[in-house]
Amino acid sequence: MTSSHLFLIKTGTGTGTGTTTLSNILLIISLCFFIPSNAAATTTTTTNETETDLVALLSFKSFIWNDPSGALSSWNSSFHHCRWQGVTCGRRHPDRVTALALNSFQLDGQISSSLGNLTFLRSLNLSDNRLSGNIPEELGRLSRLRHLNLSVNSLHGSIPSALGNNCSNLEYLYLRNNNLGGTIPSSLGQCRNLRILHLKKNFLTGRIPSEIGNLMQLEELRLSINDLTGTLPPTLANLTNIQFLDLYSNSFTGSIPDMHGQFESLQIFQINDNQISGIVPRSLYNLSNLVVLDLGNNYLQGFLPTYICDSFQTLQVLLIYQNKLKGQIPSSLSNCTTLDTIDVSWNNLTGTIPSSLGSLQQLYSLQVSGNQLEAKTSSDWSFIHALINCTNFQYLIAAYNQLQEYGMGGQASTEGDVYSYGILLLEMFTGISPTDERFGDGLSLHKHVETAFPAQVMDIIDTKLFSSDHGNEKTFVPEYSQECLVSVIQCGLLCSKELSKERIAMNDVLKELNLARNKLLV
Repeated sequence: MTSSHLFLIKTGTGTGTGTTTLSNILLIISLCFFIPSNAAATTTTTTNETETDLVALLSFKSFIWNDPSGALSSWNSSFHHCRWQGVTCGRRHPDRVTALALNSFQLDGQISSSLGNLTFLRSLNLSDNRLSGNIPEELGRLSRLRHLNLSVNSLHGSIPSALGNNCSNLEYLYLRNNNLGGTIPSSLGQCRNLRILHLKKNFLTGRIPSEIGNLMQLEELRLSINDLTGTLPPTLANLTNIQFLDLYSNSFTGSIPDMHGQFESLQIFQINDNQISGIVPRSLYNLSNLVVLDLGNNYLQGFLPTYICDSFQTLQVLLIYQNKLKGQIPSSLSNCTTLDTIDVSWNNLTGTIPSSLGSLQQLYSLQVSGNQLEAKTSSDWSFIHALINCTNFQYLIAAYNQLQEYGMGGQASTEGDVYSYGILLLEMFTGISPTDERFGDGLSLHKHVETAFPAQVMDIIDTKLFSSDHGNEKTFVPEYSQECLVSVIQCGLLCSKELSKERIAMNDVLKELNLARNKLLV
C-alpha cells in the first residue's frame, strides 16, 4: 500500500445526516490510502491526481448540510465524478475537474477548503445559495481559475488576500450580495486580466486600493452599497477600458477626478449617495458613450453648463438631484436627443423650465422639484404644452418651486403646475385669457368652460383653430376631432379644479392627451 499525497480535509460541522457525513469521510480515507501496490509509478501519479479531484468534491459535499433540490443526489459511487451534476471535466485531462457550477440550488452549508485542490479548475460558480462561513484562502491556489462567482450568499469575514496571489488568469470575480467585511485587498491589483470586479452590497470598509488602477483590462468595477470611504484614487484614470463604474451608496469624499482623455468607453457612471463635493469637471461631460450619469445626493456645486450636451451622444439618464447646483436649466439639454430621464430636483436652480425639452422625443420623466424655478406668465408655462410632443412622457414632478397658479391670483402651491396647465389648456382652445375683464364676481375661465361642457363645448372653442386658409370661413369639424376636443377640455377642467385634492395627476393628463392625439393621427 502506498500514498503519494497527504490531504488536509476539514469535515463539515452542520446538522446533516450523520450516516451520510460518516460515509463520505470513510470514502475519502479509503481513496487517500488504498492504491494497489502493483500499479506502475506513472499510473499511480495519474490515479492520485484523479483521486485528488474526487476527494475534493466529496469533501465539498460533506460541508453541505441541506440540499433541498437534490442537486448533489448524483454525487455517489454509482457515477463517475465527471458525470455528477454541476461537474465538468476537461478534454485533454478527462478525469480532472475544470468547472463546478452549482448556482441557484439553495444549498445550505459552507465552502470546503478542499476546493483549493481542484488545480485544473477554470470556473467556480456557487452563486445564489445559502452558503455561510468564510471564503477559503485555499481558493488562491487555483492558478487556472478564470471565473469565480460566490454572489448572493451569506458569506462573511474578509476577502482573502490570497485570491490575488495566483490570479493571472482570473477574468471575472463576483462576490456581490454577501456579508463580507474588511478592506478590499490590494493584492487584487495583481489580477491583470480581470475584466469584471463585482463586490456590490457587502460591508466593505476603507479606501479603494490604488492598486486597482493596475487592472488595465477592467470593464466593470462595481463597489456600490458598502461602507467605503476616502477619496477616489487617481489611478482609476488608468482604467481606459472601463464601461461600468458603479460606486454609489458609500461614504466617498473629495471631488470627481478629471477624466480628460480617459474613460472613453464608459457607459454607466454612478456615484450618487456619497459625500462628493466640488464642481463637476468638464471632462465628465465629454464622455460621448455615456448612457447613465448619476451624481445625485452629494455636495456638488456650480452650474449646469450650456455645453452639457455638446458631446453626449447616447445619454439616456441624467440624475443630479439633491446637490447644491445653481443657475438655470440650460435649454441646450434638448441636444441630448436620447434622454429619457432627467432629475435635477432639490438644488438651487432658478429661472424657467425651458420649453426646448419638448423636442426630446424619448423623454419619460422630468423631475425639477425643490428648486426656485418660476412661471409667472403664460409663456413661462409653454414647456407644459411642449412636453406633449414627447410621445413617451409620463411624469412631470415640479412641486416646491416658485411656480404660481396662473390665472388664480398668483398664489404658490405644490399643485400649481397642474392647475396652471389646466388653465393654459382652456385658454389655448377657447382663445380667452383667464384675466379677461368678463371674469369677476365668482365667474372664471374654468366656470365659463364648465357651463358649456360637454354638450355646447364646440360653441366656446376658438373658431381660429378651424378657419380655412382662404379666410375666416369656419370649416367642417369631423366627429373624431370633436371627440378629441372634448377630451382635451375635460383634462383642462380636471386640472383646474379649485380644490387641489380633486385635481387629476399630471401623468394621467398626459396619457389622455396622447390618446387624443393618436386619434387624430389615425
